[in-house]
Amino acid sequence: MRKLVYLLTTAVAVGCVTLTDPVQMGKDTYMLTTHARGGFNSDGELTTQAIAKAGDFCASKGLQVLVQSEQHKGVQGWTPQDNQVVFLCLKEDDPRYKSLNYRPAPDVVIENRNE
Repeated sequence: MRKLVYLLTTAVAVGCVTLTDPVQMGKDTYMLTTHARGGFNSDGELTTQAIAKAGDFCASKGLQVLVQSEQHKGVQGWTPQDNQVVFLCLKEDDPRYKSLNYRPAPDVVIENRNE
């Protein structure tokens, strides 16, 4: 009985993580997503998995990965989590690759109502 409880607890804690294959969105732009349900993976872990897969994908083409954006929704351990990473596969001498200036998308809007 203890083994069964242990196995069920482990299965719930690990949960199910799905990582898609990259989908081409433009000439050198791709997107991939992760979906986690019932687990305790943080958004950082899911995003890291997605970026690592993006890097492997670009490396298989002899190119470098450049992350354009990442988004996530859901609450760790409470609701399903979805993460999306949009990235470019570029040659090492591409000017866009040399000028990395990544800024996460803002998740807060400040409105000035004193006008």
